[in-house]
Amino acid sequence: LDGSERETITPKDLDGYLPTWIDDETILFQGRPAGTDKFGGLYVADVSSGELTKVADLPARGSGLPWWTRSDLSPDGRTLLYHLPRHEGERLVWDLWTVPLAGGRATLLREDAGWGTYAPDGSIVFFDTLIVD
Repeated sequence: LDGSERETITPKDLDGYLPTWIDDETILFQGRPAGTDKFGGLYVADVSSGELTKVADLPARGSGLPWWTRSDLSPDGRTLLYHLPRHEGERLVWDLWTVPLAGGRATLLREDAGWGTYAPDGSIVFFDTLIVD
């Protein structure tokens, strides 16, 4: 806790953002190719072994988009909820997606929604019609 034994868990070619502890040994975070503005992907890092697993690619869906996303893990620890921006004409809108934490195909859950989070009972709370003018 005093920072004396800190370690970098991301490889040198990857910048890590928005970390979230999954349990005592694993961290979920967004990783971007170092020094770029690309979205990159969502990763899980095992802090004891140093193993890094990519859970989902985060494709950029237009130019001039913010490069970050927000994610949350389901109460059962099996599903990841995240949002991605896209342009709709001149407006910036967000869409809500899910993907299995073990990896797999991402599923669009809802368009024009973002900042989703899981409630303790597994239901999802989110902002509907999230549009930035």
